Amino acid sequence: MSIGLLADGLLIVLLGAALVSVYRLNRRMAELREGRAAFEKLTADLAAQTKAAAEGLAAFRTNAEPLGKQLDAGAERARQVIAEVQRVSDDLRLLVGRADASSTRLEDAVAKARRDEALLGAIEQRPVQRDQGERNPAERGQPGRAAEPEVSPEAAAFLSSLSGMR
Repeated sequence: MSIGLLADGLLIVLLGAALVSVYRLNRRMAELREGRAAFEKLTADLAAQTKAAAEGLAAFRTNAEPLGKQLDAGAERARQVIAEVQRVSDDLRLLVGRADASSTRLEDAVAKARRDEALLGAIEQRPVQRDQGERNPAERGQPGRAAEPEVSPEAAAFLSSLSGMR
């Protein structure tokens, strides 16, 4: 009997240990079931968010494609305008250079014409003055200087504007 009693006691202890293990296992399985439900909920939320993001991305692509084409067209037009402006700028530089050279030649021609006119005027006036008995320029207090030729107001304005350009 003592072996039977001892075997029964051992069996009771082992059954108690099994009962505690089964209780712990049951609690953990309940936690896993709760965790699984939360995981399934998170998975469903992730799937919904992924679907919404995919739809948003598709809408973005749909809207962005025409805008991208418009932007490309605008950039190409801007390149054309810049090329045209550069071409016109080069033409203007050429014209300004030619105008500068022309104004220099014109100023030189005007200065030469004034000198020639003054010289001719002085030459023409000397014989007339001597014939009429008038005093020469040295005697009038203007040594070696002939009288300035008279210029019309329009010509004077033109000449002053030309000298103002330089």
